[in-house]
Amino acid sequence: MDDHKHINLSFLKEITGGDDAKLVKYIRLFLEEAPQHLGRIKLNLDNKDWPAVKRSVHAFKPQLRYMGIVEIEPLIKRIEYFSDTEKGTERIHQLYDQMNGICQIAFSELEDMIR
Repeated sequence: MDDHKHINLSFLKEITGGDDAKLVKYIRLFLEEAPQHLGRIKLNLDNKDWPAVKRSVHAFKPQLRYMGIVEIEPLIKRIEYFSDTEKGTERIHQLYDQMNGICQIAFSELEDMIR
């Protein structure tokens, strides 16, 4: 039974050609860099730097896709939209909190996989 509800490594397995060492390397790299991305997004949110919020969220999107954390995409699209239009910006913190919560669970699932 698959206990990993927030990740799907099919794409990553495909691009690594089934090489477990490469897979683990990419997961570890993601686990190092992803919290930094989240921190940058949060800092930009706290500073109400909406263009920077949009850029930092957009830059994080491909990494999430590689790890198969696709359920976050609707949240990211909404954050990008609200930060781009500067309408509904009061909702961005809530969307960020949801995104961060999913990421934290996904990080745990990834850590479990490489133990």
